[in-house]
Amino acid sequence: MQMLGTFLVPTLAGRMRDRRLLGVVVSSLMAAGVTGLLVSPSGGAWVRAGLIGTGQGGALGLALTLMVLRSADSATTARLSGMSRTWAISSPRQARCRSAPSMS
Repeated sequence: MQMLGTFLVPTLAGRMRDRRLLGVVVSSLMAAGVTGLLVSPSGGAWVRAGLIGTGQGGALGLALTLMVLRSADSATTARLSGMSRTWAISSPRQARCRSAPSMS
């Protein structure tokens, strides 16, 4: 189910001027799936898991597509993508290192 959102949302994002609606839709799909699983875990769990998967796939596709659509050229896209991935990976580590006691 994630593949559906991963392929559909970037295609729509490339054709739309205002992409905020796509962000709201994928967030709503995930929220509806999680809420449904919390309210009724056994009844219709596959449908709700499908909603979560479609929302997550769409969110990933939208995030990667927005980097490309917001950049003027491929070099800027590469820098923006590298910066966002580096920040997401290294931020928790940097926070732990800064709060750790000094060894000197």
